[in-house]
Amino acid sequence: MWNIAVDDQCIFCHSRESRDHVFFECSFSTTVLKKLLVYLKEYHAPQSWCMEVEWIMAKGMGKSFSSRLRRLCFIVAIYHIWLVRNAAIF
Repeated sequence: MWNIAVDDQCIFCHSRESRDHVFFECSFSTTVLKKLLVYLKEYHAPQSWCMEVEWIMAKGMGKSFSSRLRRLCFIVAIYHIWLVRNAAIF
């Protein structure tokens, strides 16, 4: 309909881009998330989008400081990975 050519290569590693790849499989995002998890003292390897959403829902439940911090860090990490990706493309 719009006749827009879209490149499906990841701008960070040139693999085929998908939601799971951009946020959890790409070496760039994996490095960011692993460092964040170490900061949070969570020893968990990033997986697929669905698995990570389930994980953060389980670990981020409640009103404790650590639960709120986990939720906030997850949201901020995803948002900033997206910002960096878009800044490199546009």
